[in-house]
Amino acid sequence: MSISNLVTAIRRYAVFLTIGLLLTGATAWWASRPRTVQLATAYVLFVAPTTATGALRNPLADDNGALVATAALMARTVEPQSWPYKLTDPTLTIVDEGVTSGEKVSIPDRGGQWSNDWSDPTVVVQVSGADPDSVAARAQAIVDDIGRNLERSQTDANVPTARRITTHLVRGQVDLTTVSGAPTLAGLLATFAGLLATLAGVAALDTSARSRPSAPREDRP
Repeated sequence: MSISNLVTAIRRYAVFLTIGLLLTGATAWWASRPRTVQLATAYVLFVAPTTATGALRNPLADDNGALVATAALMARTVEPQSWPYKLTDPTLTIVDEGVTSGEKVSIPDRGGQWSNDWSDPTVVVQVSGADPDSVAARAQAIVDDIGRNLERSQTDANVPTARRITTHLVRGQVDLTTVSGAPTLAGLLATFAGLLATLAGVAALDTSARSRPSAPREDRP
């Protein structure tokens, strides 16, 4: 479609264009509103007991690999679902992934994009949301669940109390941070997308109207 045809189509479909611009403006306003997300993070470190053999051994912590496997198992007990993709940067959070209200429990994978490296017996708990007290309380509740599930698993495996795996928070407490978005950029992107969609709609309507066969004219006697 040439520029002249597009201008003609805009004039012809002024009502459609007006509605599209109004929707674009409303979407851009909504996207550009300043808002923040609260992120609670807890690093639960699994600590192996003193090395022991025979009746005093702990089968859940024979070596670091077994300890990591136990940490991964405990992570799955509190969040059975698995995430369908792998992050190449372990420092990215669920907020960076676009999850502004949710939770994620995982173990660090430091293998990069093409390999896996689960060598750290740590469970990372992340909870995002709008209220700081709620996300912090939810993260702490998940940490407590991990501890109870670990204790239950070791009881079921008849592990002596003195040889049990213990856990503690790496930083001593649940970390709470406020994450701000980029409202100006979001507003600009929403405006651009809305204008593009509106013009595309006008062009599609005009093309459809031009492609319709015109009704044959009747010759009057």
